[in-house]
Amino acid sequence: MRQHAPPLKSLARLDDVRDLVAAPGPFLSVHLSFRPPSHDLAERIALGWRSSRDAAAAAGAPLSVLEAVDEVIEAGPQRQGAGLSVVVTPEGRRLVDHLTVAPDVELVGWEPAPALTPLLAARQTAVPHIVVLVDRAGGDLLVRTADATRGGEEMAVEGAESPLRKVAAGGWSQRRIQQRAEDTWRRNMADLARQVAVLARRVDPGLIAVGGDERAVNLLRESLPSALRELTRPVDVTRAADGSADDLDVHVERLLRAHLDEELAHTLGVYRRELGQHDRATAGPVDTFAALGAGRVAVLLATLGTNDTRRAWIAPDRQQVAMTPDALPDSAEARSAPLVDAAIAVALATNADVRIVAEQDAPSGGIGALLRW
Repeated sequence: MRQHAPPLKSLARLDDVRDLVAAPGPFLSVHLSFRPPSHDLAERIALGWRSSRDAAAAAGAPLSVLEAVDEVIEAGPQRQGAGLSVVVTPEGRRLVDHLTVAPDVELVGWEPAPALTPLLAARQTAVPHIVVLVDRAGGDLLVRTADATRGGEEMAVEGAESPLRKVAAGGWSQRRIQQRAEDTWRRNMADLARQVAVLARRVDPGLIAVGGDERAVNLLRESLPSALRELTRPVDVTRAADGSADDLDVHVERLLRAHLDEELAHTLGVYRRELGQHDRATAGPVDTFAALGAGRVAVLLATLGTNDTRRAWIAPDRQQVAMTPDALPDSAEARSAPLVDAAIAVALATNADVRIVAEQDAPSGGIGALLRW
């Protein structure tokens, strides 16, 4: 029997959106970008929402739902992130996410299925990670979760202070002093590695950015468990007060983007292999919808669907989706929604993972899936 690749690790937090799609709809979905920042950003946000609010009201969104978004906008969300996603239901269920990166598209919609692609695409880039800046005395740790509202946690770990420097001693003592310095550095980095491992168990990082003294960096990597060592990536920032830390966020964001590109490339590689073998993959809405309805989808692949005007029909329990209502068991209760949004809602309701890919990488038909069997 041919062996299949191990399950792919989820790229985005999904528990809260799974809970949301289980709620009765329709859904008001609001996704806003706060980039570029400016002195009049709050005014621009308020004006933009006012226009979108009128359109949502005209589409049928009730006052209570609109006021729930009003409350979030009035609280000044631009102070808490680079973007905002809000999804609200008529019964009062509400998801609010202050995004660490701005959504690629802005939209407001009132539909039987929530519009989640901007939120999921932004969350894919919000990878939990650990930053470690080291010298031979110890290191500074910064831990960031995938939740922007929780910010980051910083700490310093200091090791033994003496001897830390290899000195140019003469005679028989030189080798002994140099070895003692090396041993001290190793102990310091071993202590730091243990702390990194403790943090890793807590946040399950997608990567560990390590910068600083080259010898200390190498010793730290040697002390880490192999699984964590594979997550390390170099960052051109030191622990010294030399100004390099001012650009830390820029360097780390570049690493996170590269990490996401690698993960998506791996996903697409697995998908194309399975599709080419006519095995555990589908392309296009018809086959993908059939697999979703059978609970066979492990990972749904979709795009932002910015220019996709197609619609599909979704069952009230979000367990079935089809191109026409008569293809569903209870066609009278089916509702029409944007095709990608309907597929994502059913994927989440059936415990599948979801990955948002670039349009040029999309499966044939704009949507596809890796299957469980």
